[in-house]
Amino acid sequence: MRQLLFIMVYLTLLPCIFVSPFIGIIVYKWLEYMPPSVVYYANALPNQYSLFVALITIGVWTFTEKKVVPRPFWLLAIFLCFVLWTQITTYLAVFPEDAAVKWERTNKVFLIALLTSAMLTTRVRIEALMWTMALAIGYFAISGAAKTILSGGGGNTVVGAYDSFMSDRVAFAFYLCALIPILWYLGRHDTMLARFKWRNYIIKGLIVAVIISVIGTHARTGIVAGLCTFAMFVWHSKHKFVTAVGGVVMLSIALMFAPAEYFKRAETVETYDQDESAQSRVESWTWAYNYAKGHPIVGGGYKVFQLNLRGNSWLEAHNSFFEVLAEHGFVGLFLFISVLAGIWFNCGWVINRCRQHPDLAWAADLGRALRIALVAYASGGFFGSCATFNLPYDILALSIGLRGVVLRELAGLVATVPGPVDMPRRGPLWPAPAKA
Repeated sequence: MRQLLFIMVYLTLLPCIFVSPFIGIIVYKWLEYMPPSVVYYANALPNQYSLFVALITIGVWTFTEKKVVPRPFWLLAIFLCFVLWTQITTYLAVFPEDAAVKWERTNKVFLIALLTSAMLTTRVRIEALMWTMALAIGYFAISGAAKTILSGGGGNTVVGAYDSFMSDRVAFAFYLCALIPILWYLGRHDTMLARFKWRNYIIKGLIVAVIISVIGTHARTGIVAGLCTFAMFVWHSKHKFVTAVGGVVMLSIALMFAPAEYFKRAETVETYDQDESAQSRVESWTWAYNYAKGHPIVGGGYKVFQLNLRGNSWLEAHNSFFEVLAEHGFVGLFLFISVLAGIWFNCGWVINRCRQHPDLAWAADLGRALRIALVAYASGGFFGSCATFNLPYDILALSIGLRGVVLRELAGLVATVPGPVDMPRRGPLWPAPAKA
């Protein structure tokens, strides 16, 4: 029944892409965060549903939609340099066959990020993408919260979908933390469901479910990413004391459902030197740095950590930055950090430019939300091999799209692209200055 329902919805949405290719981006992201073969048991065409959507979307966008150069161009250029560098290091990879598998999956992420950044030309499109991410990740957050309350979570219980980027509890923890600022923005400024009476209550309840799910993962990454997310909320808030108190209250409610195992797990953060898992991470980081010193320019390509042997098995990087360092050298690490820093400064530009324009308060808050989500990813990335996951590149696309919309709004232009997902404004947000 679930598979049949999915097929019906999928076949209904495919023709809609010909009306507006941005619908293809929404469908692709839905399938990416919620793999059909896992969530809906749709195994008729495994791994092909997203391919069909991507091909149709690229074709329709190429021949029908007006092209807008993403801004800022310097951030896009840095990202393209990073993408190009990964192609070079993959060509020179130590394990070319194994690297090809990760290369293919990563290039899909890169391509969709570029396409998304080019198509996020309106506020409604930005919010539609955010709702897609919120509902997809929120689906697993609600399930994780229920499992945590009923069974205490832990192990492989509270995770995202198998064969997705959230299939590991460590990754799922910081995806959840990054979801909190997205939900916060949607609760304050969303225009798509603004008339829905119970929207704010549902969003607040979903935030509590997210916090409970983070606890249910039993991942120390969730503790670090959660604390960094909370600190960023307080820092960006105009009412820091109220925000801090509100966060403590929500955390206290969530901790009421935390099992004893969670507190035992949290205590190991202070005694990491006595924990075998933590020590294996330190060993991997040390190995990555030493390998990069011997191969400083191009690294060893994807899957080079197969050389990092420990007994009869090999250790993952367990850190996004050391992952990039070993796989793509110091040049790749510089470009990767530059992309993340570029997102930060781009959002800062939006916040500063919109500060004097009340009609653009939504854009300033979205810039803050994206900054907080970026910090959640970066702090979680210190404990997981997630440099090629889709989350940072979704944040990148959102930040580029946001800047483009703000630039057009500041110029008094109306950015509309034909299609049912667009909502054109009636005119400039403020009158043009009088000529002297």
